[in-house]
Amino acid sequence: MALARRKLPLDKDLDMSANTSAYCKARARIPLDLMDKINAHLVERMQNHIPQDQLWHGRRARLVDGTGLSMPDTPENQASWPQSKSQKPGCGFPLMNLTGLFCLHTGALIQAAYGNRFAHETKLFKSLWGALKKAMSL
Repeated sequence: MALARRKLPLDKDLDMSANTSAYCKARARIPLDLMDKINAHLVERMQNHIPQDQLWHGRRARLVDGTGLSMPDTPENQASWPQSKSQKPGCGFPLMNLTGLFCLHTGALIQAAYGNRFAHETKLFKSLWGALKKAMSL
């Protein structure tokens, strides 16, 4: 038996646009600390609902991964995230290193650390150790 679809008045004129500028502008207005709080809340909820039989030897397994990325070439980004000195000014992009701590079971990003291109993944990972100790108690 097919379900009847209720047609809304806007359906007939609703066209999808490839232009994402409105979404990007709206997203930019959300404070980063609010996004961090939302992420922390969601991660905690997910971690608290992992069935005991899904744990690895009774433990919550974590993964660590690091990467590097480039950003738009703005004066602010250049000041915070310097590019390689071998690059001519204005011919390169600011670089950032990023290391994330993930839950093996849910895939959730538990916490991340970032630094300029000189911050090695190992150093960034050490700054996440507190999250590992906290995660062990969940």
